[in-house]
Amino acid sequence: MNFFEHQDKAYQNTQQLIGLFALLIAVMIIAIYIATLFLFRMAPYIWCHPGLFLYVAGITIIA
Repeated sequence: MNFFEHQDKAYQNTQQLIGLFALLIAVMIIAIYIATLFLFRMAPYIWCHPGLFLYVAGITIIA
């Protein structure tokens, strides 16, 4: 394997890792949002609260 083949393989691995990282962040935001709904005892009544979702997503991304 020469340098350019190795570099191309590393680039493909990097793209895959970035995609998996983005998926991880999305799953973490959803999990924290659902936990927050249960924490504030809103879960059985309201599942979609856009303001709370944006707040949780913002704090998670910043953290």
